[in-house]
Amino acid sequence: MHSYENLRGIPKDENATLHLSEIRKEWNRFYKHNPNASTENLLDFATHIDNKYGGRFNPPVR
Repeated sequence: MHSYENLRGIPKDENATLHLSEIRKEWNRFYKHNPNASTENLLDFATHIDNKYGGRFNPPVR
């Protein structure tokens, strides 16, 4: 889960909106609805985030 391959680059000009707002809100909802999430649940949700926002990462993902 904490491996290097799971790190994502967020461009500085996207940090406030993408990382600190859009993605954070999604993770907050996920944690609220999944207080006992398994490792598999977390990785699946991370994949969802990659699929939804990956084009805005540096380098792009998916």
